[in-house]
This record gives sequence, structure tokens and C-alpha cells, in this order.
Amino acid sequence: MSRFRFEMYCVYINTKSNMWDEPSRVFDDDDIREGPGLSEIDAYMAKVFPGMIEVDVTDSMLYYLRSGGVRNAYELFGYPDPVARSLAQAREAPTASSVVGLTFVGLYSGILAFERELTALGGCARAIGEWSTSARAIGRLDLGNIEYFSDVLSGDHKHVDPDGVEGACITASCVDYSSAGACAGLEGTRGWQVVDAPRVLLHFNLSLIHI
Repeated sequence: MSRFRFEMYCVYINTKSNMWDEPSRVFDDDDIREGPGLSEIDAYMAKVFPGMIEVDVTDSMLYYLRSGGVRNAYELFGYPDPVARSLAQAREAPTASSVVGLTFVGLYSGILAFERELTALGGCARAIGEWSTSARAIGRLDLGNIEYFSDVLSGDHKHVDPDGVEGACITASCVDYSSAGACAGLEGTRGWQVVDAPRVLLHFNLSLIHI
């Protein structure tokens, strides 16, 4: 969820008719720049904008760009936001990984994106359920020759040793529940994937304890 809305607009700027734009072109190459260069900017500003004071914003920028400074970025909007502060502090707080040593299985794993992340955090994938040979091949480039069963809706998962399995990654397709899938729901070709998942988890008794 986004707490603020950002928009970008593209406009045509005619430097020849906009004296405010010329100073911003100081870093342009000499052959295309139509305003002052870095060596000329001070004299130009004193002549065209007399009385304007130069302000060094380096310290202000470093305040937000320093390590951990992002949590203060909401101040740029002119008011404090306790929710934004608490969220930022939570993200930056050091945490111990809760998945170190976790043995899990994957259902509808695709290219094993979720499984690879859990493995990188210290988890261990016992087996995956994925029908696509090419998808399994991509994921197994990272995780190795991991055990798999191609048809999650069948009973093939029962060939996987459930001992020590404590979790499951279920990345079932949601397309049949969206406008992209015409909101077909259970009438769609993939609508039963998430509904059927508990049946598969029955084989991995420890998974049910941790859900």
C-alpha cells in the first residue's frame, strides 16, 4: 500500500524563452548549452537574479541519503507520520531469520522464486510440485537436483518423505479469481489450486501445526 501518490509529467521546455531554465543547464555540453556554464553561473545569477541567495543543500540531502535516513523522508511532505516512522523503523530493525533450518515443500512452484528466497535465508526445500519442465529447470539451477512431483492435484506428493517438513510455499495461480481470468473462480482451469492445497498438506502433518 502506498501512503502517498506520486505523479510524473513530461513538458516541453523552451530554454530561449525561460530564464529560469538556463541556470539548470550548467552541466550540459558547451555545444548544446544555451545558458551559463559552471564558471559563469555566479556572475549570471548576480545579474539576472539580483538579491537571490545561494543555498547549499548538501547537508540536507545527506540527511535523507545517509544510512537509515529514509525513515525521515516523510518529513519532505511537511508533516510527521507516526505510521511511516514505525514502518521504517521496523524494516531497519535487526532481526533473526525465523526460517533458518526450516524444511519446507513448494506447491505450484513455477521457477522457484519463493523457494529460492527461503533457501537463501537458511531454509531447505524438501520437494516441489510443478508441472512445467522448463520452470523446474530454471529453479533447480540454484537449488540443485531437488525432488519434485509434476502433478500437485494428483497423489504424487505422497511419495515425498514428510518427516521433518515444517512449512509449505503455496504459490497457486490467482488468475481465475481476477478480471484477467474472467472471474471464473472454481469454474476456471486453475481455480482449484488454492482450494485443494490443504488436502496436499495433510500428508505433511507438521505443516498443519505451523499454519
